[in-house]
Amino acid sequence: MQGDRGTIDAYIVSLLSDSDIALIHITTDDGQSLHRFGNINEIDKDHQRQVSIKFATEEGIQNAGELTLGVSIEHIKQQAYYHLELSIVLFLSIVITVIVISRVAFQRTIGQPLRTIISAMESFEEDRIPRPIHMTSGDEINQVATTFNTLQRRLADYQGKLQQLLHSKTEALDDELNKHMQTTEQLFEARYRAQITLNSLSESVITTDGLGIINFINPAAEHLISLDPDEANGKPISGILNPKDDLNYFSKDTIDKILSDQEPGLHIPEAHITTLSGASIIINGAITQLLNSRDGIIGLSLVIRDITASKLLEDKLSHEASHDPLTGLLNRRAFESRVQEYIQDTQINGTQHMICYLDLDYFKVVNDTCGHQAGDEILRSLTRELKTRLRNNDILARLGGDEFALLLNNCSFVDAESLCNKIINHVSAYNFQWQEHQFKIGASIGIAAITADTDSVADLLRKADLACYTAKERGRNRVHVHS
Repeated sequence: MQGDRGTIDAYIVSLLSDSDIALIHITTDDGQSLHRFGNINEIDKDHQRQVSIKFATEEGIQNAGELTLGVSIEHIKQQAYYHLELSIVLFLSIVITVIVISRVAFQRTIGQPLRTIISAMESFEEDRIPRPIHMTSGDEINQVATTFNTLQRRLADYQGKLQQLLHSKTEALDDELNKHMQTTEQLFEARYRAQITLNSLSESVITTDGLGIINFINPAAEHLISLDPDEANGKPISGILNPKDDLNYFSKDTIDKILSDQEPGLHIPEAHITTLSGASIIINGAITQLLNSRDGIIGLSLVIRDITASKLLEDKLSHEASHDPLTGLLNRRAFESRVQEYIQDTQINGTQHMICYLDLDYFKVVNDTCGHQAGDEILRSLTRELKTRLRNNDILARLGGDEFALLLNNCSFVDAESLCNKIINHVSAYNFQWQEHQFKIGASIGIAAITADTDSVADLLRKADLACYTAKERGRNRVHVHS
């Protein structure tokens, strides 16, 4: 072997690391031993080899010595045995691997597909639609899988349609239930509001069924007719309100006509009734039909109001507006209205009526002597006396102060003059006592006829007033007829 010294040393070091080298012996050119590894005597000559060691110098290639190498047979045998064992293990591993792979291949191509099909078939027993089977095995199993997948798709489509139908029906049912619930809630709220409203109304409300039998009565109606709801329910409406006049708005015949649609309803402008407690009241209101959604009559609604107080107040105000507050006689305005009616009657029917203008004589003496209280009392007292001297259909009015007027119905001049003279005689004979004072008074009366030529009330009163004035001018306590 040739090379520089460093290269040769590196080579020797690499030989020392080789496990197959059992002997390394280096000698010089003259036979001296420089390095020895292993026992040269233990290595067979056939297993030794000598090589020359040469290295380059400045003088050229020089022979440095000889290298003897020996190989360990035992070690080679061990290596052979080791590789043999390794080959056997590798062979067995290959065999086992082939067996495993074959089994796995069988499982994948035959066993697993069969188990997949069986598992899919078992899904039917659990009421489930299995997923499609994907096969890569032989034709027969693929054909079974294809048939199964066809059945699966049909069942899945059928199940999808059923689920869609069920879903749509469920949604429709949910919508209907929600609408029904909303309608029920709305009806409940509407009924509750109506109940609260009806109970809070000041008007009396009574409802019936289609036969006119009471099924509801609000608190105002309970109080008005003095009837408990438990007593009212189940009774005919025609039997709880008793009219005092001839207009029986609540008779069975009237109720039946409205329920049978012969009458659409009934307005009650005013009715006098007697309640169950015996009280007499005045009411107004209306009876209306209760209709369902198809406009069918399902009952009646009676709404009535107690107008007794307002009617009495109205009558009182009407009376005060048309009557003198001191004597209770008609006042000038009301008297003039009645005179206008008599004028129209004369113009239409040709009847004859008389108007008389009466003025008290010496009345001012009473006021000046005893005051207005005495004057008021003598006016009230004389009013009572004058009423007793009139005919039933004659009208007496106070025009103001100590002035009165008479409206004589269907009367001639002669009868009017005779009546007025009787009044004057009665007034003249009347003695008025006030405390320690005693007074005698008189009266002057002017008469004017109501004819077809009468222009107006004012003209007629002017003529009667003029006649009265003439009577006073001619000495008082007398009657004068306007000609």
